[in-house]
Amino acid sequence: MFTSKRIRKLFIIAIILFLAFLLFFFLSYRIQVTNYNVETGKIHSPIRIALITDFHSCKYGENEKPILELIDAEQPDIVLLGGDIYDDDLPIETAANFIQAVSQKYPSFYVSGNHEYWSSQMDFIKEVTTKAGATVLEGNCLQLKKSNELVNICGIDDPTYIGLDSLKVQLESTMKFLDKGKYNILLAHRPELVDIYAEYGFDLVTAGHAHGGQWRLPLLLEDGFYAPDQGFFPKYTGGIHQKKETLMIVSRGLAKESTRLPRIFNRPEIVFINLL
Repeated sequence: MFTSKRIRKLFIIAIILFLAFLLFFFLSYRIQVTNYNVETGKIHSPIRIALITDFHSCKYGENEKPILELIDAEQPDIVLLGGDIYDDDLPIETAANFIQAVSQKYPSFYVSGNHEYWSSQMDFIKEVTTKAGATVLEGNCLQLKKSNELVNICGIDDPTYIGLDSLKVQLESTMKFLDKGKYNILLAHRPELVDIYAEYGFDLVTAGHAHGGQWRLPLLLEDGFYAPDQGFFPKYTGGIHQKKETLMIVSRGLAKESTRLPRIFNRPEIVFINLL
């Protein structure tokens, strides 16, 4: 039989557990800023890159101000938008406004992701992105100059509908832009295709898509529980990976309300890469 004293204790415990859950949920969705230093003999003046992936048209406050403030605090030279910036369910306008705000301040480069293809509005999304001020890359490259440094920035579409054969055609088409004496970057969406990317001799590949493996456990599941197109216990969900002469950096991305399953020990992430 429950006494009033025991009921009061159970009520207090329930309140504490509820508050602990709210705190855990809040902390799980604070954006993490991750910095990587990449040393290369091809760069003599530092270049700073912001990597944004898997934004999925999610809301991060009014006009995405928290994300924009984090980017401004780091003052990148380039912003790379690595696919799934838009979502197939959430409004296109949210992502377009975010891209416009970023592109007004920093040279910005965009490639498609699978969700943008799933929206069946890929051509429209690319048009909107271009109007917002970002450069859409789809098997081509642009050369960015900072001071006396030249960096080749190449990009490819997500293979959701175009398939791997067409993806390789796009990769082949980037080859005529590459200069082995300069630093060559490939902006892609899918990290699990790194073995293919490495065949083309890029210095750096950036990717997202895996959402950090969604559920992580410190020391036990540091690469996450599941990632799309990698399955359970995936390998490429974040961090730095070396394949032959190519370095790949994967962002855990910014997906939030677009994903049905919550992030656990897997905060949304913005990556900054310092080429030294």
